[in-house]
Amino acid sequence: MSARSVLLGPPPERGLSSQEVAERVAGGRTNDVPVRASRSVGQIIRGNVFTRINAMIAVLFSIIAVIGPVQDGLFAMVIVINTLIGIVQELRAKRTLDQLAIVNAARPRVVRDGATIRVATQEIVLDEVLEVGVGDQVVVDGVVTWAGGWRSTSRCSRVRPTRCSSRPVTP
Repeated sequence: MSARSVLLGPPPERGLSSQEVAERVAGGRTNDVPVRASRSVGQIIRGNVFTRINAMIAVLFSIIAVIGPVQDGLFAMVIVINTLIGIVQELRAKRTLDQLAIVNAARPRVVRDGATIRVATQEIVLDEVLEVGVGDQVVVDGVVTWAGGWRSTSRCSRVRPTRCSSRPVTP
């Protein structure tokens, strides 16, 4: 086995074979990252209803309801309305964020059996060869095995393309 294959994994032009991918999946060496779960509807309601301020207002309202006229306890309606507004706003935000998570899901290109295919982020395995282009998200940590074409300059915060020569990257 050459030093190149030990350091960098499979050759970039071939990638992993289907058998190698199956072995890594069976061994649990995948990119299975837990999905960021937003709060459930029940958690949102509980989080907005059971707060310290709501508890204090409920105690004060119950004291006023027992001792004095109920009209003096109308301040509790402000808390009820505020709680309802908070629940509605958080549910709308949850729905929007859940929709954005689906739209923003990356579909990286990997090289397997010499062909480039698109896979889900969770289907990437250890030693996978990824092709990354302009605007693509890099979804895993790894080693750059080849770079070419365009590179960014670091003179300013804005990326300006500069022509460079295509060459393999040596470790």
